[in-house]
Amino acid sequence: MKINAKEFVQSLLKENEKYVTDLINGNFVKGYENKKFDLTGIQLFIESHYHLVNIDIGNLATYLAKARDYLEIEFFLLMVNAEKLMLDTLVILGKRIGLTLEDLEASKPVPIIVSRSNYFSKLALYSTPGEIALAILLNFPLWAGGARKLSKALKKNYGLNNKDTDFLDRFSKATEGFNNMAYTIIQKELTDETQLAKMKEIGRLAVEYETIVWKEYYNETMRRIKKNKN
Repeated sequence: MKINAKEFVQSLLKENEKYVTDLINGNFVKGYENKKFDLTGIQLFIESHYHLVNIDIGNLATYLAKARDYLEIEFFLLMVNAEKLMLDTLVILGKRIGLTLEDLEASKPVPIIVSRSNYFSKLALYSTPGEIALAILLNFPLWAGGARKLSKALKKNYGLNNKDTDFLDRFSKATEGFNNMAYTIIQKELTDETQLAKMKEIGRLAVEYETIVWKEYYNETMRRIKKNKN
């Protein structure tokens, strides 16, 4: 059985375009594009990502431990460094709207919102590096698409600048080199139809969890706005 990893991933990305479109046109992003919300939802977004990124860094440590060769070590170590930079830039965004590091550390995660990273924790325990790499590649366009539109809205409607939104801008596009590394790792897993079906299911769940998370940003934002008015 010979399946090209890049073609396999691209076909799945094509299938998932509807999820990306729904997310970037969803109520949470639109609320900021239309200046419907104050920064309550962005506070939630920042607090949530503080927990998400911390979980992801822990997951990546496990991914590294599962690496089978130099390329897999390099791939996951690259992501560890990127996640640490995400944490640094997230703190900058938080400070811009009045959240200190202490505030972020004291915040409580919303269970539904951290479900995506908890799913990747399951992958860390039970899946292969190639399966994990596929889930990452399929998940990424949803987060990145939402982040790009959110960044643009915050700068247009809320007075933030490029330094403030670096967290959203810097990680909104995967490099060709990163993708090629992932394709090579994924290629090892494309052995038979059973494995192919398993990988599609792993990727589907990664995409749907990200969709759920962004819907919950809106739901939780509305709950917080209502609570603040009472």
